[in-house]
Amino acid sequence: QDSAVDIEDLEEMESPQMILLKAIQAHDTRQQSEDRDLHMHFRFLWDTYKVILDVLKSNVRLEEVYHETAKHAFEFCRSNKRPQEFKRLCETLRKNWQDLQKHTGKVPVQQVDPRNVDTVSRTLETRCKQLQICTELDL
Repeated sequence: QDSAVDIEDLEEMESPQMILLKAIQAHDTRQQSEDRDLHMHFRFLWDTYKVILDVLKSNVRLEEVYHETAKHAFEFCRSNKRPQEFKRLCETLRKNWQDLQKHTGKVPVQQVDPRNVDTVSRTLETRCKQLQICTELDL
């Protein structure tokens, strides 16, 4: 669990200098290998959450899945102590909500209507969970 905290920002790529240094090193220790595998696993999970949220952000039929995915992503950030990713996640959710608010007039049937009572209720539940995790991460 402690090595999970030591992993750098999941959005950052390795610097060219670091790639060269790793290529020059003759042997790879077991801990380095495990850390790399853990980072790859975290990166895959994080990218999966981002893609799911992006794909589902305006689909009314999958709105509940969108909010459940957001809550799972919150838990991922909390359990792995990932404040940077949590901040990015919050920014993504805020942007998605603002994009929904931009549409004026009649909302297409397949799109999420931000004025719908169920939508507002789900959004408030998600926001409450977001606030809870935010306090747990001391943000």
